[in-house]
Parts: sequence; C-alpha cells; structure tokens
Amino acid sequence: MPHRCHVATLLFMLLIAQTKPLLAGIIVNLDGNTIVYGQTSVVTVRVSSDSLASSPDIVDSFSALFRIAPVGTAPVNGLQFVDPQGDAQLGNPNYLFAGNSLFAPGPIGTVSSFTHPNDTYAGGDATLDGLGVPLDNSLSPFVLFQLNLSALAGQVGDQYTLQMLSSGSEFLDPAYLPLTIDGNSYLPLTITVITPEPSSFVLCMGVATCGALAYRRRLHKRRLQPTSSNACPEK
Repeated sequence: MPHRCHVATLLFMLLIAQTKPLLAGIIVNLDGNTIVYGQTSVVTVRVSSDSLASSPDIVDSFSALFRIAPVGTAPVNGLQFVDPQGDAQLGNPNYLFAGNSLFAPGPIGTVSSFTHPNDTYAGGDATLDGLGVPLDNSLSPFVLFQLNLSALAGQVGDQYTLQMLSSGSEFLDPAYLPLTIDGNSYLPLTITVITPEPSSFVLCMGVATCGALAYRRRLHKRRLQPTSSNACPEK
C-alpha cells in the first residue's frame, strides 16, 4: 500500500509539472531580415518577458554582444555594422530605459572586428536611478537596440546571420543578480541582401530618359542656329 501511494504521488507531481507553464524569463527578438544592396538599414532588437505580472523580471542593466557571419559563399565584408552606431533607440519613447538611461546620449557600445571587418558589436546600458524597469507578459516589448548595418560591399542574394551571443550578454536586476534569458533569444536572424524597389529603378530610368531628351533637344537647337559662315549678308 505505501508503494502504491508513493507511485501515485510521483504521477501527480509529474502531471503538475507537465501542466504548469514554463517561465523562460527575458526574451530578445531581432526584427529586420532584409537589407537593400548598396544601402544601410536598421535591425530593431526588442526585449520582453513571459514572467507573471505578480513576479516580474526587473531589469536594471543589460549588456549584449552581437556578431555577423556570412552564409555559404557570401563575401565576408558584404554586411557590416556601421561604425560608429547611431544609437537611435536612446531617443525612442519605447526604449527600455527611456528618460532613465545612465549612458544617454551615447555612445552605448563599440564596433570591432572579430573574424571579419566590423562583424561585432557590444553595447549596454543601465538605469539612472538604479531602480530597474519591470517586465512581464502583460507588457508589449520594449526597444533594446536599433542596430545600423551596411550592405555597401554586398551582392544581391547574399545572406548573413546576425546573432546575440550568450557569452557577453546578460540582464541584471537592481541587486546585480542575473536574470534568466530564454534560449531562443540566441537564435540567429538570417538577413538577405535584396535589390532596390522597382519604383527606384523606374525613377532612375525616368531621370536618365529626361536628361537624354533634354540633351538631344539642345543639340538639335544648336544645329539649327545660324553661324557666321551661313548667315545672310546684309543688304
């Protein structure tokens, strides 16, 4: 009988463990999977938490390490971090530490070359008051970074990964204790170099056509103008 009770208790605990939601803590998402060839673009990094409102994650400081890597035969310098970064998130009202940033107006990070030119960015910030900002599953994501990338050396169709690395990335509470980060936060974002919008090509062609027509008209008008050799003699 005691053995049966023990087995029943284990089954009950296993059932509770399976039905209880797993709280992963801090969640980081990267948004911006394309970049136009020959231009710069922004990848927005957002942070949220799936903790309950009754026990939120309180973020008082954070640091993050990002790295770009080519996929396949893409040239190693085809996608790079712009150096220096613009830190536009510091002026964004949805920034995690908006109005309470210790390092505003920036810079809050540096670009470096680990394996390839300008392939690494390390940045971070903290609250000015030291009280932290609560995050829970009832709140919309906050902006963490707005990373400036350049595809000036890339080719259309090239692909690269942008990834937040677990080594060098952490979130701390006001007591300087690390908060749990969801493992999916470290999944790489694949960025594809694309062609400009068709409207851009149409506009360029239109400008070129108008320029060619104007040149031909000026040339034709010049040919029709009398010269000293064919001007009518005075009477």
